[in-house]
Amino acid sequence: MDSNKQNDTGVHLSPEGVAWQNKDISSKYLAEIFGQEFFDIFNLRLPAFVSLERTELPAIEVSDMMMDNLMCLADGSLAIVDYESKYSEENKVKYFGYIARLIKREYNKKHKIPRIHVIIIYTADVAEGRTDPVLDMGDSRLELTEVFLTGWDSKAILESAEKKILSGGKLSHQEQLKLMICPL
Repeated sequence: MDSNKQNDTGVHLSPEGVAWQNKDISSKYLAEIFGQEFFDIFNLRLPAFVSLERTELPAIEVSDMMMDNLMCLADGSLAIVDYESKYSEENKVKYFGYIARLIKREYNKKHKIPRIHVIIIYTADVAEGRTDPVLDMGDSRLELTEVFLTGWDSKAILESAEKKILSGGKLSHQEQLKLMICPL
């Protein structure tokens, strides 16, 4: 039998007629048949097994989902930057999607998993302490780096810039940027 043959269920078979994923298939069926007892033999420290759920995650998706900024950093890591004017748990799912797509793209291109930072910059509409920067999924965790504009003293920034301009001084790029961001 050709190594590229499939049986009538779509399982790829070896030249000997054995499924290439025979170990995965065996484990899957043992878990289905024995349930909790199967997981107990691995000494997993998880809550009790209740039921098996469907494993298919069908996705036919066309999306122009894009992060606000993606930056390559000097240490070879990447920084995803998103700007938000409100906080929502749902956004963490969006960020997780960005990460998954970015990892897939970078791995396919470089065969290496990139280090990724996720930075969320909140406008003054979101107060520090009113967000949760962590998405805890059990064994996986997404921890965001948050920046809040609520801590900025806009009045002091404006007064400083005005004083400098009136005295004939020239604003630095950083001072100009702060002025532009103040309305946010």
